[in-house]
Amino acid sequence: MQLLLFVLVIILIFILFGIIKSNFSLKNKIIFLFILSFLIFAAFVYEAKLSEKEDKYRNLMIAFNQGKSLICHNREVNSSYFILNFGTLSFIGKDEITEVRDLIIPVKDCKLQSKLQK
Repeated sequence: MQLLLFVLVIILIFILFGIIKSNFSLKNKIIFLFILSFLIFAAFVYEAKLSEKEDKYRNLMIAFNQGKSLICHNREVNSSYFILNFGTLSFIGKDEITEVRDLIIPVKDCKLQSKLQK
């Protein structure tokens, strides 16, 4: 995703140079520069939000792999009862435990269990 964002910024920079050297009126150049600036700003905000979400998921998966418990849909999720599927970013109940056998819980619905709840 970062490569795509980089390519987009490079393309927008080339468009910027094209606009500056063009025969457009000053008003049109200012409009194009404003739109270009907004697109670059929106791309950076999107990338920051995406990075923040990925960090949250990564921290949850690291905690799970360290043996810590997570809370997902008011259910305790830990490595004793669930396995982590990296392909779908979800916790899948172990087959040998009948209570959680058919459960699939997305990582996005989880949070780290605080020490006060134990």
